[in-house]
Amino acid sequence: MGTVSGPATCFWAKADVFINLPLKVLQASPQVARVILGALLNSVYEARGKSAGRILFLLDEVARLGYMGILETARDTGRKYGINLCLLYQSLGQLTQAWGRQGRQAWFDSAYLRIFSHIQDYEAADFLSQACGEFTAVGDSVTEGTGSSSGWDRSTSSSHRSTSQQQVARRLIKPEEVLQGMRYDEEIVLIQNAPPLRCGRAI
Repeated sequence: MGTVSGPATCFWAKADVFINLPLKVLQASPQVARVILGALLNSVYEARGKSAGRILFLLDEVARLGYMGILETARDTGRKYGINLCLLYQSLGQLTQAWGRQGRQAWFDSAYLRIFSHIQDYEAADFLSQACGEFTAVGDSVTEGTGSSSGWDRSTSSSHRSTSQQQVARRLIKPEEVLQGMRYDEEIVLIQNAPPLRCGRAI
């Protein structure tokens, strides 16, 4: 007799599961991917945390799926079931289009890592610049001047020069530097409760 297996079998076997849908299918019938993803997530919930380990759902071209409430559920309650989500969007605009600005912020608030690379538009560059924060720089200011006075029998001249320092707030990276100063293989990683990290990409 043969054996009957379902989605839950993947989680007990410590297996890597790759689901590759052609782009044409994903564009014409995103429901196919939604059904598959929903079945896998529901299997994790039914296991009630008894899987072999933590389970990573890495979703590429996730913008093609549109809004999916089941992903919000996985984001908000999936940790106790061992679920880790990694969603790949091509742009900040895709994320905003799928979830709205408030929804986008909800994803950012719950994300441990936010990775940005190959930024092309100014809005996204400015968003990233603000997210990286500011640092305090010390600026020098030099003031120079001359003066003269004259009387009936003589004239005098004087000069003065003063230097002062002041603290100036500056962004860690400006939008223009994001657009023009980063290499193609560089990325900026925003880590929850930690300073941002600028590094090279492995691929």
